[in-house]
Amino acid sequence: MEIKVPDVGESVHEALLAKWFKHNGDAVRKDDLLCELETDKITLDLNADQDGILTVQVAEGQTIKIGTVIGTISDRSGEVQPPQPAAAAANSYPVHLEQEIRAAVSTPAARREMREGGIAPDSVTGTGKGGRITLDD
Repeated sequence: MEIKVPDVGESVHEALLAKWFKHNGDAVRKDDLLCELETDKITLDLNADQDGILTVQVAEGQTIKIGTVIGTISDRSGEVQPPQPAAAAANSYPVHLEQEIRAAVSTPAARREMREGGIAPDSVTGTGKGGRITLDD
């Protein structure tokens, strides 16, 4: 079974794969939380639609188009799993910086701008509620 980025609205054309909660080769159960996707409008969690073994095809921190296959879940009977692209692992975003951005930034759009611009949260003064960083900052 393929795991695809769902269509979340007519004006949304891409999403950031923010975090995998399960890892390549993990056994998953139906309805297990797999990953978190961010668009400029929403943050969305994807759950497993069946039991099986997860194969991750897109690494955390990558921006992908709506409808892109980001992984597969094979049944436990040994269904052949597609290979993981080597390029996906090479382009992953540093986990420690991702955690800092998540803690300090208030919106998915602002987080994406910081990631794409390579901006560290401690270099920006937040003007949002509780000192959180907004897109305008």
